[in-house]
Amino acid sequence: MSTGSQARLPGGKKAEIRHGHEPFVPLRMARALIQSIATRTAIIEKGRILMHEVTTLGDRIIKGAPTVLLDATPSPAVEYVVSNDGGQVVNAIAKQYVRITHFYQYLHGRTWKNREHQKQEMMRLMALREQMEQETGKTPATLTYMPHCELAGKIDDPLWGYWGRDDIGQDRWKGQNLLIFGGQIFSPETQATTYASELLLRRLAGDKQSPDWSKEVERHVEVTVGNKVVLAKAPIPQNPLLREWVLRDYGRRMAQAIGRTRAVWATPDHPIHVWIVGGLQLSGLAEHGLEVSEYREERKNLNAAASQAAKEKVAVAVASLQAADKKPSYREVNKWMEQNKMPSIRYDAWKRIASKASTTLNRDIYEVVDNLLEALGAIARIAEIHGYDISDAAKAMLEFGSGVQVVAAELILEASPHGNIAAKRPPDS
Repeated sequence: MSTGSQARLPGGKKAEIRHGHEPFVPLRMARALIQSIATRTAIIEKGRILMHEVTTLGDRIIKGAPTVLLDATPSPAVEYVVSNDGGQVVNAIAKQYVRITHFYQYLHGRTWKNREHQKQEMMRLMALREQMEQETGKTPATLTYMPHCELAGKIDDPLWGYWGRDDIGQDRWKGQNLLIFGGQIFSPETQATTYASELLLRRLAGDKQSPDWSKEVERHVEVTVGNKVVLAKAPIPQNPLLREWVLRDYGRRMAQAIGRTRAVWATPDHPIHVWIVGGLQLSGLAEHGLEVSEYREERKNLNAAASQAAKEKVAVAVASLQAADKKPSYREVNKWMEQNKMPSIRYDAWKRIASKASTTLNRDIYEVVDNLLEALGAIARIAEIHGYDISDAAKAMLEFGSGVQVVAAELILEASPHGNIAAKRPPDS
């Protein structure tokens, strides 16, 4: 320790130890210090002792006093203490009608490497939000990090929220689909401190099996989630027990976030859609009655979007020709594409879409035109929000968008004086 230190307790009381002065340590702090040292959960770093104090409620549970504790996502330590002292943990899990899709290819952390990475991450967030709205037919609520909300200018938007403020204790997203970008991925120091607080409880209740925290980590670890093996995108503890604790802790916090949608009020025919983009593995959801319905890789998602984009182009051309009472032949469609500064299309793609249109004047085909105009407007709005040139916003949308968003981006770039589309399209798209 340093030659002098101070600590403040609730109520404004201070503990003070200084060289050459009589030490003053309130009994509460002395008790917490003794318990932390006795259970080997005190952490000494940078001249400070980090310790934890057991609450009055915690004391009652440890002593086995009659107590009713209502908690939708209790920590493993609380469950252990209750069970160890003859208590009962009631798993009253209500069925949630929710369909969870996990984009697991990238981590999407809270910070950015540089300005370019910041732009890419924000564009990916906005593109996925637009895609989710198109696929589900509803504008989703968005939960991400505070800096992302600030950068998007959405800090006070009721359909936007960030970790630490909106993942618990609020009910305004009831019945809303939810896009979760990133997750509560704590630093190693925060993980160590959180684990120490739970380990203190367990050891005071007699646990002799749980290990001390270790800084040893592994990268690219395969984690089994249901019947799916997912590769970890962040370093996780090497010790299997510590690794399980990290994923369970992450899972219960994610379950709280998903709970903001109040999916218990949904129905099997109309479930709540939740897209989780990035973050850690979701093995910790199972104990809360939740499971991942679909896994997607963002890069493969973009490839599928490129295929869909070709269909969208043909549909726009066919609808426009039909609206002008012209026959949508292969030659006429490509002529229309050329006039509108769009690349020509393959014969098989034209035949597939044109055969659908020739059967009936399908309303869905005409809606593509409206969707294209909406996507063009969305790119313009994104450029305005972030202060980008519209061609820069289109480049990012071309890389991270999907479906009609890609078509709109191509139209903007074709009309832009800054080069051709081929140079801007991702190499594997």
